[in-house]
Amino acid sequence: FSLRGDKRYTVVARSGYYSICGGLLVVAVWQMVNIVTHNFDVSYVYGYSSRELAPPFLYAAYYAGQEGSFMLWTIIKAAYGVVLLPYVRRNGYESHVMVFYTLILSFLLLKMVVKNPFAFLWETYAMDGTTREYIDSIRIDLSRYIGNGLNPVLQIRFIMIHPPILYLGYVGMTVPFAFALAALITGKVEDGWLHRTRRWTAVAWGFLTFGIALGGWWSYEV
Repeated sequence: FSLRGDKRYTVVARSGYYSICGGLLVVAVWQMVNIVTHNFDVSYVYGYSSRELAPPFLYAAYYAGQEGSFMLWTIIKAAYGVVLLPYVRRNGYESHVMVFYTLILSFLLLKMVVKNPFAFLWETYAMDGTTREYIDSIRIDLSRYIGNGLNPVLQIRFIMIHPPILYLGYVGMTVPFAFALAALITGKVEDGWLHRTRRWTAVAWGFLTFGIALGGWWSYEV
């Protein structure tokens, strides 16, 4: 309905998007608190951090694993949208661009459901016979309840900036993609949308270039 120009649905969709972003912010803070406080009941925290892992690598554990990477990707995607939304609204592209942009965000949210970064140890290892009672019994023994820690290969300064920079580039490229789909669906395939996405594309390209260069440098450091 929003695609058909019904402003009532556009307002509802806009509010829904901001609500999703607010929820993701809460989730992001929650997971960082889990990591910093060594809440090893959470399988992801146990797998990628430890009591012996000092900052800043402790913070990098946030996105060191697949689940955390998907979460960081989703959060950056949502944050990009907060900046994009006022821009497309001013230029009259909100309904058509944001519907495709939000579809991509929905896919990432689905990935977070499949790869749940908040799963508990007794849920992750239930097939191995691990129970909550067993985890409760070892929690008091800090020599056994310390976490696996971060892969030594990742304990280098580049991990603090390389993944976020790359994700800023990946996510940035979805903006011109959403504009292109919007142009196709509306039939407005003239150069206007290209002009409006030029700066977005240049910024994303810059992040990707910087990220790839950092990755190359990193490969010679390990």
